[in-house]
Amino acid sequence: MKTRISLNRFWLAVVALATVCASAPLWASSAFHGQILMEYVGQVINGTPTPASSNQFGNLHGVAGVDPSLQFTFYTEATTVKAVANGPLRIVDRTGTTTIYLASTPGDFSNPDSFRSGTPVQVSTLRQQVIVDTSTGAFTVANINTITTATEFLSDGDEIHLGKAGQSFRTVLNGHLNAPGMLPTGWFGGYAVRDTD
Repeated sequence: MKTRISLNRFWLAVVALATVCASAPLWASSAFHGQILMEYVGQVINGTPTPASSNQFGNLHGVAGVDPSLQFTFYTEATTVKAVANGPLRIVDRTGTTTIYLASTPGDFSNPDSFRSGTPVQVSTLRQQVIVDTSTGAFTVANINTITTATEFLSDGDEIHLGKAGQSFRTVLNGHLNAPGMLPTGWFGGYAVRDTD
């Protein structure tokens, strides 16, 4: 009888642990510190609807910890708060909001709104610095995103979140500007890594 009770308690503990693990926010574990969380392939359109606007959008590849068959897109709406010239360099600071979407298919760059047609699974505030080499058109971007909301979705039968509120991650992007007056304003690619708490 005691053995049966002990086994019942054991299996209840296993089920409880599995439930906690399945619902735990992805990327919250220290195992993700310093790891690449996701990779970006994107474009940017500056100056619409206002001169200070910057809309950045694209597809996410290699999202850590999720079923690789799932499709994710992102859309950032940012505003330029400061721009400084330093020789051939232009340093631009922006703030804004980034939303990650669980999508049925990858977004279509000929239709920027297609990158926000899925289900929002994460929203974060954005602090961005862009350094543009005006002589070549090349640019680098550093983002700090702080998660405000993360919504559950299914991956391999488990309910998970892409992080948790208050958690932050850093993004490193490299890109190139298009010719002035042409769309998109530029193209970029890069990756995000988990910040330490």
